[in-house]
Amino acid sequence: TSGDGIHGGVDNLRIADNQIAGLGDRSGHGIVLVEGLDPEGIDALQVRTNRFSHLGGHAIRQTHPLAEASICDNQMDDIGLGALVMEEAAAVGHLRFVGNQCRALGTAVTGEGTAFAAVQLARVERADVTDNLLADVARQAIGAPRVDALRALGVRQLRVAGNRLVGIG
Repeated sequence: TSGDGIHGGVDNLRIADNQIAGLGDRSGHGIVLVEGLDPEGIDALQVRTNRFSHLGGHAIRQTHPLAEASICDNQMDDIGLGALVMEEAAAVGHLRFVGNQCRALGTAVTGEGTAFAAVQLARVERADVTDNLLADVARQAIGAPRVDALRALGVRQLRVAGNRLVGIG
């Protein structure tokens, strides 16, 4: 795809067993979680067993609040930006990011004065980030002031366990 793969903004959203492939830097994001009809945000979200590849943007981009999100057992490879990035208006009550295999993230990041995070959590009450692989993150971003595999901002409870982080920055 040369645009975004999936836009979702409904309650009890389940996105599973898809292959979302882009055209490299000409393509957009894999999944974009947006505001739906209910301004309170998505109640429950499941993103599982999807394959993301050759995207110019993020694999998963969250722009609005979620009550609960489970992002499990996905494969992400050759992603221009991050695996999961929560933007300024995003928030989550309980987030599970578990068993994801993420390789070659941040391939579009040059690093010229810009910090980068493969997984960016913001305004989360409780997060479990377990048993993931984050490999080859922004390897070409030599001039970046900071390259993080995981960045957590405003997270009340965070459990990080069993992850493998290889080749960061």
